[in-house]
Amino acid sequence: MTDSSWEAQVNWGSIPMETVNFTSVRILPESYRLDFTSKSFFEISFAVFSTFVNILIVLIISFHPKFRKRTNYLIANLCLASMAYNAILIYRHMEYKLNLELDYENGYLCGIFAVFHRFPFPVMSMTTMAISLERSKSATATIPFQLLPSKTWTAIKIIAIWVISLLLTLPAAFINVYGTRALVTSPRKCKKVTHFHFNIKHLNRQ
Repeated sequence: MTDSSWEAQVNWGSIPMETVNFTSVRILPESYRLDFTSKSFFEISFAVFSTFVNILIVLIISFHPKFRKRTNYLIANLCLASMAYNAILIYRHMEYKLNLELDYENGYLCGIFAVFHRFPFPVMSMTTMAISLERSKSATATIPFQLLPSKTWTAIKIIAIWVISLLLTLPAAFINVYGTRALVTSPRKCKKVTHFHFNIKHLNRQ
């Protein structure tokens, strides 16, 4: 017998009927099964519908000359962040409700997912603040002094929003230890421990 697996024989009288390896058996409770009446199904459906609407808004702003304005570019950026969040939401439901797991080869992919799961939130927050600032300028008829054209300046702000959001969420990929280094029994899951906790456990095992 080991810590992670053990086998048992199912007997009928004195005749062994079947050997079951419990490492390959995983039974999901009924609450984790997705059906058409569950809350998860409606959440996934709403996320898919929202994604299509966001794509439509981005296409209209990008290809219709009437909507190519500074504030609308920021709205398109907000739609992109919303699509990224919807992708995360759908993936989480597929993972936890349908028991789907990615086969993580190493901890680097886990670190990438740790950043990807977080960066839409600062993008949406800073884009909303930028939209509020643009609307306040329009409401007060304020024309600020700018060295660059308005569309170029808006593009710079959008790029800055994504760069700052990445810098804010990048530490999530480095403050934790992922994969086999995290001393977990299931390397297919992105289980993590902090570097400090991992170092303490490593010293205790020596």
